Amino acid sequence: CVVQRLTEKMMMMEVERHRPAGLEESSKSESRERREAEEEGEMLDQGRVLVKHIHQLPSCGDLVAGSLWDSFVTVALRTRLSSPQMLGFLASLVPLAYGCQEEQQQEGARAKARGHGDVTPEVMCSMLWSHPEFTHVMCSACDTSHDKEKKAGLVGLALAVVRQDPGALCQDSHVPLLLSAYSASLTSTDQGILYLLSLYEGNGVQMGKYKPFLWGQAALDHFNLKEEVGWFLRKRISSSKPLEVLDPSKLSKSARDFPFELEIEPAITAVDVENPECYDPRFLLPLFYHLLDPGNLVDSRMFVDVGCLSYVMASLSSFCEGVRQYGYCCLSRLWKHLESSKFIEKPQVMLLMEVLRNSVSTSNQRLPHLNTAFVSRVAELALHPERHLYLVINHFMLYKPSLDLKDIPLFMTLLHSSSPQHHQERTWLLRLLTEGLRCGDDYTVYRKRRVLPQVMSLYGTSAVDKTSQILCVTEVCMDLNTHRISFWN
Repeated sequence: CVVQRLTEKMMMMEVERHRPAGLEESSKSESRERREAEEEGEMLDQGRVLVKHIHQLPSCGDLVAGSLWDSFVTVALRTRLSSPQMLGFLASLVPLAYGCQEEQQQEGARAKARGHGDVTPEVMCSMLWSHPEFTHVMCSACDTSHDKEKKAGLVGLALAVVRQDPGALCQDSHVPLLLSAYSASLTSTDQGILYLLSLYEGNGVQMGKYKPFLWGQAALDHFNLKEEVGWFLRKRISSSKPLEVLDPSKLSKSARDFPFELEIEPAITAVDVENPECYDPRFLLPLFYHLLDPGNLVDSRMFVDVGCLSYVMASLSSFCEGVRQYGYCCLSRLWKHLESSKFIEKPQVMLLMEVLRNSVSTSNQRLPHLNTAFVSRVAELALHPERHLYLVINHFMLYKPSLDLKDIPLFMTLLHSSSPQHHQERTWLLRLLTEGLRCGDDYTVYRKRRVLPQVMSLYGTSAVDKTSQILCVTEVCMDLNTHRISFWN
């Protein structure tokens, strides 16, 4: 009944919208459209509640089928593709119209064919992907919250439709649009696009010709140019092009806020993370692994300068074995490239990687976040010998062939430094302590070295500046939060 009422109302509103109106009737028509839009929103809310309960029934297939479904889909895609509410409601109805996946797997083609009208999953997929509004919204910048909701609704609807028959609906021509719409972040929309890409790859779509992957505006420009000159006249993507697309500041932030709980395989349900604007390791780590293939020519210095090495080192603290495997394999491949590369800072980069390698005692070992945060920060300094901390840390690595995973590197040296740049050294250490305290094993090291009492003993003295005082208070808050986590774990 809800679907039928929505279909009738959308058709009536479409007729009224195209009916010529005078100046006197324009204000009345606008108020009428607002009122009808509110009524449509209320019906959509009722429909979502009903669908939520229907999905909990033992058998939920084919509750919406035949001519009613055909009319509803046709009108909704023609007139309501810009409505996030309608897109969400339509996505929730797709499993009801075409049968649950479990029923399709059990009954095969008979379950797929029954109850369908003219709008089959193939027809609905074609209607969606060929709609000009679909391409426009997917490739737009999405500056407003409404645009973001529309894009999320379109991704959810595309995912709901493709999942009905991935073997038939996953087409090679969809991949350029998906890559152009993707921004490699951890937002729910990008997680949905990444799952779609993995679904396409798992159902026979050859992704090799698109590698190394570009995404966002770079992918849009690349594929538009390929349409103009042809696939065979266009040169393949160079290994340095994806590195140029990366934002170094965003990558540095992503390394510090690395999601340790995230699994390597994309999930159909978006995973909640602390900072969704960071890069997604499920996309970046396989990308780095491909770029560092022995057959590719990679600018090793650029790889370090952009922040990729710092990001890969941060992945070694992940709780997922697959993520750590990618991290260790990327480091191994980078080492081979460094051996054949030539740039001035190469010895310092290789020294850092050797110290990290000597600190690992078992295969695929998970390293404490405190230590990976330290080496990630050191990797950012490896190409900047003009900075004061470059000399301090370089002397430390020459003196220590490996890191003590149960200690804090340079803790006493930088905390109680008497050099003329002691403010700079202490600030760098306090930032490291603040960023490195995220897990229970980090707190154990902090408690062993009595970090909190020593840091707070400096607060209020003339030895620290205003920035260091703020970092001291931040360190206390982080300590109390991690102590609560460690207590309950």
